Amino acid sequence: MEFLSKESINSKELLKQINIFREMEYKEKEANNTLTEVQKKRGHYIELRHDNLLRTIKDEFNIKIDLLNFEETLKEIVKQKNDPIYVDGIFVSTYIDKWNRQQPMFILTIDQAKQVLLRESRIVRSKVIEYLNSLEKRIRQLERKKGITARKGETEAIKMLLEYGEIPKEKHNLYYMTYSKLPFVALGMK
Repeated sequence: MEFLSKESINSKELLKQINIFREMEYKEKEANNTLTEVQKKRGHYIELRHDNLLRTIKDEFNIKIDLLNFEETLKEIVKQKNDPIYVDGIFVSTYIDKWNRQQPMFILTIDQAKQVLLRESRIVRSKVIEYLNSLEKRIRQLERKKGITARKGETEAIKMLLEYGEIPKEKHNLYYMTYSKLPFVALGMK
């Protein structure tokens, strides 16, 4: 399930980013003396817990599984060799908590993560979306790099083929174009 790691974020990672920016927002308000009376009285920011984030995700996407009685879903995940399973439009997986217990977590697409963030404050929402956008940008860079590497490999293979076939140098460009287009023609693409 390679695509999950490239185009997604799990609920634990999302939680970490939300809490980083909640704390940053609190400190910024404290420095600007714009804390509400309740925030001043509390003396710290409200840290989002993972179980509350899971509840929010369940509510946002109308997921039917019961996270409290997670045993059946857990058995299904273990049966799938710990690969995430797809439930109600979202991938469900597990992680090991600090007490060495398997706990549920969701794997969200970047767009789903942004949808969950709509419930956060303006500052937290914008900062986490910035973070998610930087992840998407990094993914695109890696994809481009992978494409360049693949094209280099393709060029080297064609070069070896031309040398093996003893094709004259003046005809190499014609063969490079023909061989480069061949997979697209075979797939019925222009």
